[in-house]
Amino acid sequence: MQCDELQAQAEGPALVQNALPPGIQQTSTDKNGPKPMARGIVFAPARAKRGERIEIRASVQHPMETGHRADGEGNTVPRDIVRRVECRWAGELVFAADLFPAVAANPYLAFHVIATVGGPLTMRWLGDKGFEVSETVRVEVV
Repeated sequence: MQCDELQAQAEGPALVQNALPPGIQQTSTDKNGPKPMARGIVFAPARAKRGERIEIRASVQHPMETGHRADGEGNTVPRDIVRRVECRWAGELVFAADLFPAVAANPYLAFHVIATVGGPLTMRWLGDKGFEVSETVRVEVV
């Protein structure tokens, strides 16, 4: 379901939950072949008053392997983590965080921003092995 469709259905906050954004080809391979690796979720209000402080909540599906764990055969599982999270609102960077191996699987972040201009709010997760997922919601500022 597209972001605009979700916002049209909801009176309150906008929630975007897609399997993978268009153009993202993240897969991992196991004995059954390639499979989708990640999905991002962003929760933000659909509307805010200019100058209002709003909460953004976001999570991405990711195993966050530290590189210190052994598999069933005693081999070290290679490190595979989300290293950076960025949030851009109308193209301007409004939040960024660097993550480390101590962060649990499926990292969840919540933070506040001040509503100044309306437009697309994009969360982007970057990680090891070329991992990149982004999700976008629109926030109208009145």
